[in-house]
Formats: sequence, C-alpha cells, structure tokens
Amino acid sequence: MNKTIPLANGLRTDHPVPDLPFVDDSHLPLEDPTSLQALGRTADATTWGRADLQRATGAWLAFTTEPTRPHLAWAVRHHPNHGTTVLLIREQDASSMHTQWADEALLFRAGGYWWDGATWYRPGQVWDSTCGSYARRPVASATTVYAADLVADGDLAQGRIHPLDAFEDPDAGASPNWLDDLALWADVRSQRDAKPHLSGCVVRLAAPELTDNQLIAEHEFAQIGGIDVSDLDAHLADTTSDVPLPQATLAGHHWWSQPVVGDWAERRRRNPDSLVQVIAEQTSPSAPGPAEQHNRLRVLFASRLWQSHLHRGTWSADYPSIEAVDEVAAGLAADAMADLAGTLPVQDLAATVQSAIVNELVTHERLLRDAETGQFTEVSSFDMAPAVSRILDWLIRHQPAAAAKAISQAIGEAARGRGIPDACSARVISQSLHVSKLDRQVLRDYLERVLPPAGIRQELGSCPA
Repeated sequence: MNKTIPLANGLRTDHPVPDLPFVDDSHLPLEDPTSLQALGRTADATTWGRADLQRATGAWLAFTTEPTRPHLAWAVRHHPNHGTTVLLIREQDASSMHTQWADEALLFRAGGYWWDGATWYRPGQVWDSTCGSYARRPVASATTVYAADLVADGDLAQGRIHPLDAFEDPDAGASPNWLDDLALWADVRSQRDAKPHLSGCVVRLAAPELTDNQLIAEHEFAQIGGIDVSDLDAHLADTTSDVPLPQATLAGHHWWSQPVVGDWAERRRRNPDSLVQVIAEQTSPSAPGPAEQHNRLRVLFASRLWQSHLHRGTWSADYPSIEAVDEVAAGLAADAMADLAGTLPVQDLAATVQSAIVNELVTHERLLRDAETGQFTEVSSFDMAPAVSRILDWLIRHQPAAAAKAISQAIGEAARGRGIPDACSARVISQSLHVSKLDRQVLRDYLERVLPPAGIRQELGSCPA
C-alpha cells in the first residue's frame, strides 16, 4: 500500500497529480535512467540514486536525491506506451516510493488507488499469502480523467511554474489555482511536442465510490473497522500505521471510500492474532481444542497427585481436598500447554499437512474437471483422505496460525505446480473439514479469514467460488 505523499509534479511529467504545483525539472536527464541514478550518487555518499530496468516491458523506474536540495528527491516512472511520471518527494520517502513502483502500478491517485495502464485498483491492503502479493480489487465503474478533459477550464496566463530554488514550502498544500497551472503545463508541453497527447495524460480517476456523498468520516471508519475513534486517531498520527491514506482531506477532516475501509477491516480480520482469537473464543462444549487438552491434562495430574499413595502424604497437609489439588493440577496443565510448541514440532507438522493437502489435490485433480471438456468446474469437489482432514482439523484447533499458513501455501503450490484454481482447492479443503470438532460457525469464520481473498490475482488462475 503506497503511503508516500508527493510534494510537486515535475514540469515534464506526463501524468500530473491534481492540486500539486509544477516544479522545473529541466536539469534531470529523463531520457537516461543510468544518468538519472548517477545524479544522486555523489563522491561523498551523502546523497543517493537508483535505477531499475524492467526488461520484459521496456519500462524503468528511478529516483535521485536532488543535489541542490538534499532533503528532496525526484521519483521517475517510465513506460514505453504510457509515458513518464515525474514527482518531487521528500528524500526519506524515495526508497519506499521506488519499492511501490517496482510492481505493476504506473501511478497512484486518491490516497493509494493505482493504475496499471488499463485498470484502476483500490489500494493493496489484503495480503494473499497463496501467491505472495496483495489481492487486486478493481474499482467498479472507474473512469480515467485525462488532461485533455480539463485544460480548457484553466487560464494559462494565471498559471505558475515554480523554479526549484523557489520551491520553499513542501507542506504548503494544494495549489490554489491548479487548473490554471495545468493549462500552463499543457502549453509548455505543446512547445516541445511532447508525447503522449493530452488525451493520454492521466490526471485522476472518477468512480461512484469516490463521490462526495459516498465518502465516510472518521467515526464511520472506526465503526466499520471495529475500533474506537481515539484508537483511529492514534493510528493516523503514527506514520508506520497500516491505516490507509484518506481519499480526501477537507478543512482538516479526513474522508475515506467505504470499499477501502472495508478492505482494511478485512486485513485486520486476517491477522494471525485474530485467527487465534477466533478459535479461542469458540464456546461449544462439544468442540475440543486447547481447552479440552488442558482439561485432560488437569484431570490426569489431579488424579496422579490425589490418588497416588506415594504422593498423598506429601499433599495432605497443605492441600487437604481434591479441589485444592485440582487447582495445582490446573496450573501444571497450563504450563504443559504453554510448552506445546516445544513438545511437538509444530512447524514440521504444518509442513507435513501442507504436503498432504497438495498431494490430495494433485492425486484427485481429475475430480475437479468436467469429464467432457476437461475444464475446472465451479462445483466439482471431493473429500480429502480422512486422516489428512483430521490432522488438519487438529492443527486448526491447536495451532490456528500454523494451520492457516499450511492451507495458504498448499493452495498456492497446487496452483503454481498444476494450475488448480485457488477457489477449487479452497472448496475441497472446506468440504473435507466436515469432520471438524469445531463449532460450524467458528470454522466458517476461521476459513473466511484464511482462504484466498476475493480479487484479481497476478500469478494464479481463479475459478468462481
């Protein structure tokens, strides 16, 4: 999720960020990423630059410290078909911006919404561990707004381009007459016959979820996210927090799109700590798990201490009743349970479960395909071997985070190795857990947090769930 807030547009950018001023970038060698990198690599090593080529597409990205203003940096993203973005940013943000651009995103708008040259996506927040990337969630009914749609509304005579040495206040906020600035930018651009045409210069996106009447304020964010407003304020004040950037800030008040907040709430639900909590909070007395194991050990220890003639004399003075001995036994059982990971090789067990699931999926792959077409279907499934299902259920009940990792990696391995769609694998796993000793609703809640999130995925195929 990109959280870098740019300060200004470079004058030669092809995709100006709305409301940001334009700053002269004529000293930058934008045609050569290697030279751009070298600009920041000075002999005293107090500044830095970096360039990376994406050979498959001919695209490249680079950043460089501004030598004359070392607290600032330039970030540049070039694509042979979609042009070049040039941004002036804070120097401490250069590396993170570079990392964000290393993926498919060509530009960011509206608090992290991103564009890959064809489709707009919401900010990446929900991690899909089956393929090692964030779930891609396209923006519904998105429309790209280009410079050609806006320049006629500005007066280039009133526009302003800032010399770099005169750009003194990076926190000044939005340019007051930005459409005038845009008109002047377009005029300067036409004088050097720049490509792409204004009809290919992206300014922003428009979508129903980003209209004013659909954005939500902090109290609604907190309600959807399941946190207190005071906690949200603390998150917003923390620059390392995972709270998404607001889509708009008006008069000091932040506003978010509801889908972005919904994604953040889902991210929290999928946190490993929440998986443990889901299992720990299950209330069905017929659903064994750590509590049942603790009770079994407690009874065993109490019986040993109370009934054994060898130990009874030792306990009779200080612990004259079975209730008193039972309390001691409960403490011993808790200590034994706390050391479960040391007693059992949990990670090795999880890896074995992962391999077993993959083996089941690959061995019975034909059962997931249509007999006539050979294509994966939306409904076909099968039960894994009972022993595999039972040990997976045990792992879920006793080590929910380790089980989640085993499930996710098994789905990813089956997809990469045999092209089995993730939704098909998820269906098999879910169906096979009918043997689970967990409460049905608890299991359903757990699997909703573990199975691959909805969204378009870059590396793996998908069939409808």
